[in-house]
Amino acid sequence: MKKSIVWRSIVNIVVMVITYIAMYPISEKINLGLDLKGGILLTMEVETEGIPKDKVDEEVNKAIQIITNRVDQFGVASPTISKSGKDKIVVELPGEKDPERAKSIIGKTARLEFRLVNDDLLPAAKAGNVPDGFELMFETIRDPVTHRRTDTRPWLVEKQMLMTAETLEHAYIQYDPMTNTPNVGFKFNDEGAARFGEITSRNINRKLAIVLDGVVQSAPVIRTAITGGSGVIEGRFTLDEAKDLAVVLNAGALPAEVRIIEERAIGPSLGLDSINKGLIASAVGFLLTVGFVIVWYKFSGLIATVALLANIILVLGSMALMEGTLTLPGIAGLLLTVAMAVDANVLVYERIKEELLTGRTLRSAIDAGFDRAFLTIFDSNLTTLITAVVLYKYGTGAIRGFAVTLIVGILASMFTALYGCKTLFMICTRRPEITSISI
Repeated sequence: MKKSIVWRSIVNIVVMVITYIAMYPISEKINLGLDLKGGILLTMEVETEGIPKDKVDEEVNKAIQIITNRVDQFGVASPTISKSGKDKIVVELPGEKDPERAKSIIGKTARLEFRLVNDDLLPAAKAGNVPDGFELMFETIRDPVTHRRTDTRPWLVEKQMLMTAETLEHAYIQYDPMTNTPNVGFKFNDEGAARFGEITSRNINRKLAIVLDGVVQSAPVIRTAITGGSGVIEGRFTLDEAKDLAVVLNAGALPAEVRIIEERAIGPSLGLDSINKGLIASAVGFLLTVGFVIVWYKFSGLIATVALLANIILVLGSMALMEGTLTLPGIAGLLLTVAMAVDANVLVYERIKEELLTGRTLRSAIDAGFDRAFLTIFDSNLTTLITAVVLYKYGTGAIRGFAVTLIVGILASMFTALYGCKTLFMICTRRPEITSISI
């Protein structure tokens, strides 16, 4: 009779857990990292030559912020952008399949400049005699067959920059009403609008080159003063190119040149293989752990198993709520927290055994066992938690993924091992006739 009541309670709890898993597929709500989903990894180096040593960290941090803004507008889900060493930046783009487009957005300096054009001195410059104070630049034209851009049309522009994009307020896509081709419109803030109006009013009937990263995009003739603070960049763009240019202009120019020194593409099949192996390893580890506690502690091992399932649900649910990213090391961290949760159960159960040997009643021994094992469990988890926080603070990429699941797992295991298991024990021994339990 006593055993049937206990088993019925355990079965009810297990059914509740399975129902919860079936109704709320948490795994579908969690973002997968680069090693699980596939994608692109870029390692970039910031050009620090000419930057004072005490300003390098500041410039690199600025570059990280601008790259982050660009990636956010690019639309990649759960990207990871982190600093590596003194002057390197690591960018992980899970699920991204177009490395060239990603590089053009992330690595583009996006330095927009406005310079006056001189057509009279262009022939001499093309012959190799570039006058002082001028610079020979080229406009790129798309090849209709290969669709590649080539430097074709030369422009002689003044070295003096009349204006940059520092006062740019917004860039957007607009279409040429005559050809229906996409262009990039831009609008300055009040300060920039006043400056642009002054420049155009003083240079009517002259050509104003719009230069992006040393390449002339267009050089329209100034017919009248432009006082509205807006203009158009006509560069014979495709729609994707126009969108990408608007993205980098809105995010701002990088404070220094950035070079891509490493590029790796991870296919989704490799990521799927990692998921399968990670799940197999987790399942084997979980089953071995569960098998041990059930064989060694029998009925109490079943209670620990239910707490372990609750622990996993709490970890995955917390990551979904925080919109965290699950990586392959993160799966390892999840498995480690399962082992730590069982370790807490072992400490509690052994303590309960000791209390029963002193002659305490079952409920009294359970209360005392949990209370007296608390400090030991807390100390062991606290030291691991400190290590996990340090890994998250100073680690990058996959190391951070491991640290996140470990931190969440430690907190969840403390809750399930101490509060969850004790609650289950109280439920299973709530009837006065139950005076013993397998421990």
